[in-house]
Amino acid sequence: MNIKYLLFSIAMFLSLAHLWSQDETLEFSPSFRYCPDRDYDLAWENDLVAFRLYGFQPNENDGLSGIDAWHKSVSYPILDKWYNLNKEGKSYHQDYGEGCDQYHVGKTRGVGGIGLWINDKIVRSGLYEDWEVISLTQTKLSFRLQYSWTISGEQIIENRVITIENGSQLYSAESSFTKNGKAIIDLEIAIGLSTQNGIAKVHLNENEGWMTAWHELNNSAGMMGTGTIVETNQLIKMLEQKSEQKDASHIIAVMKTNSNGTINWKAGFAWEKAGVITTQTQWEAYISNY
Repeated sequence: MNIKYLLFSIAMFLSLAHLWSQDETLEFSPSFRYCPDRDYDLAWENDLVAFRLYGFQPNENDGLSGIDAWHKSVSYPILDKWYNLNKEGKSYHQDYGEGCDQYHVGKTRGVGGIGLWINDKIVRSGLYEDWEVISLTQTKLSFRLQYSWTISGEQIIENRVITIENGSQLYSAESSFTKNGKAIIDLEIAIGLSTQNGIAKVHLNENEGWMTAWHELNNSAGMMGTGTIVETNQLIKMLEQKSEQKDASHIIAVMKTNSNGTINWKAGFAWEKAGVITTQTQWEAYISNY
C-alpha cells in the first residue's frame, strides 16, 4: 500500500472521529427497551442517566413497581448492549468501563416511584399492566404506562406519561387517576425516594417543593443522589418514614390530584463516578435550581 495513501486515510479517520465527537446528535439519543427476554423489563435512558422497571417476576409480583436506576458514565446509549452482555454472562451489576447497576430498588419506590397514600402508608400497585411509546426523537422520549389498584372492591386506574430529554438528570411524569372511567379529585398520592434502608442523608424543602437523598452505593460503586420536584399547589406534606422492615424507608411527598385527577412531578439521580455531579451540595443545588 502507498504510504502516502495510508497516512492520508489515517488523517481522514482521525478528522472524522473528531467531528463525530463534537456532534452530539451522532452520539446522543434517548432510547427505550422492552425486554420480553429479561422478565419483561422496561428501560429508558438519555445521555446522562438510565432507568428500569421490573416486569414479571415469578412468585414475587407484589409491590415491585419502584423505579430502578442504572448508572452510566458514557453519553451514548447502553441499554441494548448491557442487556445483551448480561445474556452472555457479563452482568450489568459489574462496571466494565461504562457504568453498572448497583442501586437497590427491591420493593421500595426507588427513584420517584409512587403509591396511593392511605392511613399514612404507601399502598403500592402491582407491576405495570400496559405500555406504549408515544414519541421518540433525537433528543426526547415519551411513553405511557398503566397501573391499577383494587381498594375496597373498586379498581383505581393510573395512566402515567414519562418524558425524558437529553441533558437532564431527571425525567418528568404526569399521572392521571380514574375510577369507573371518571377522574378522581383530591386523591392522595405518595411520591417516594428510597433512603436505602435509612442510610441516606436527606433534605426536604416543602416551601420550594423538592427533596433529595444522598448515599453510598453497594460494592464501593461510589456515591449517588436521588431527587424529586413537585408542584407546591398540590403538595400536602413531605416526611421521612424510617422502618426496620427492609425496603420500607423513604422520604415522601404526599400530593393530591387536581380537578382533572392528575399529578405532575420530576425525579432522577446523579452518580458521582459519572463526573457531572460529585457531591451532595452540588446535587441539592441542581435540584433546587432546576
